[in-house]
Amino acid sequence: MRLRFVLWLTVGALSGGSVGCGGGHASGADASGTGGGAGSEGGTTDTGGVAGITGTGGTTSATETGGIAGASGTGGQGGTGTAGTTGAAGTSGGGGASGAGGQLAPQCTQTIIDLPGTALPPPTLVPTNDGIAVVWMNMTGRTLQGGRIVGGAFTSNWMSTFMVSSTTVPATWNGTDLALTYITPDADKPVVNLITVAADGSVTSGPFPLPGNSGLPVAVAWNGSEYGLAWSDLTTVTFLRVGTDGGIRDSKVLDGFRSPPSVQWDGAAWLVASAMIWTINEPARLDVTRLDTTLTSLGKQSTPTTGALRAAQVIEVGNTIFAAFGNSNEVRFARFDRGLTSAPVAAPLTAPPQMGAIGIGSRGATLGIAMITQPTTLGLSTYFLEVDQNGHLVRTTQLLGSNTVGNLGSPPVSVVPTATGWAIAWTDWTNSYWGAKVSLLDCP
Repeated sequence: MRLRFVLWLTVGALSGGSVGCGGGHASGADASGTGGGAGSEGGTTDTGGVAGITGTGGTTSATETGGIAGASGTGGQGGTGTAGTTGAAGTSGGGGASGAGGQLAPQCTQTIIDLPGTALPPPTLVPTNDGIAVVWMNMTGRTLQGGRIVGGAFTSNWMSTFMVSSTTVPATWNGTDLALTYITPDADKPVVNLITVAADGSVTSGPFPLPGNSGLPVAVAWNGSEYGLAWSDLTTVTFLRVGTDGGIRDSKVLDGFRSPPSVQWDGAAWLVASAMIWTINEPARLDVTRLDTTLTSLGKQSTPTTGALRAAQVIEVGNTIFAAFGNSNEVRFARFDRGLTSAPVAAPLTAPPQMGAIGIGSRGATLGIAMITQPTTLGLSTYFLEVDQNGHLVRTTQLLGSNTVGNLGSPPVSVVPTATGWAIAWTDWTNSYWGAKVSLLDCP
């Protein structure tokens, strides 16, 4: 019998090739760039009447892994010389990958690591100096459990000696240790704690109790000298600057948020994102805000969506903020400028239906998106998409697991880059227990 658990929506932190430079859209097998423009008018006559250069057609794009469409052909250069004739129009640019019209790159080779213990929702993955840290709540003992993935194998399995009541365990890397937040039960209300742990799970600082939380997951990020934490009471979001000693240095309340937020440091400011869940009086939307080190707002933008917004997550790459979010009908992709000074560009993505929990990561200019979906009424599945920065699918959609455990409103799926591809955490129902999984994808 499949078990379903309704979990709080958490916000973290696509078919056809990409668009050719001349506007050609890489959908399916027809992804040629548009033709080059007509050649320019002939130039002036050189002394001696040197013959002009004949206009040439657009060049064919080189073979490119990932199925990105070829650039458009450029127009021929105008002829010069005594004749002063106009160069011929350029021909169309060639296709994308393998020069055959922008085919998608093949699916990645998947290696699944079965983590010990039980987990629901998926574990949290955090890149470290020597691999990937993994942490989750063991559902059997209701304790924290974790370890490291190094060289494609899970090592350093550890388990806390204290019990927790949180299922999601947000975490960040502070350069030497894993910093994480968790919730413990209390007679009056839940208490959120911040601790740091070494690779073997030993506590190196904390626990530091944090005030004023509603019992929902508390996002955490590190900027090199202090932590940024954020949580929601389903009406507003509270953001805290917290020192390494657990002391609160500053706080700010952000209006208009309805779901647990994400927080990350972009090198100059804090980036806070949260979804406004659809209500009778307000449509669903994704809000993104940047705060400087004094918590002064540097900008805010929102992107609306239809229906009940179930999940969303954002990531910043260079000077651009990307978001993947969706509802029961579609998955959407949005791109924000870093200063949040102009409205975002949003577009629907081609993905399995009934999208729920979602995660997004970056590997160079390529974005990886993983999501829990319900493609049929029989159960949930975990899928992976690889897209370019315009939201166009560049790799064939891949099914990671078809026995996924969770709910369409589950917390985000962790997606982190590796040297050869991606690492993605998820859970499934295997042999009558909740199993924690990590998919290592080797992507040619």
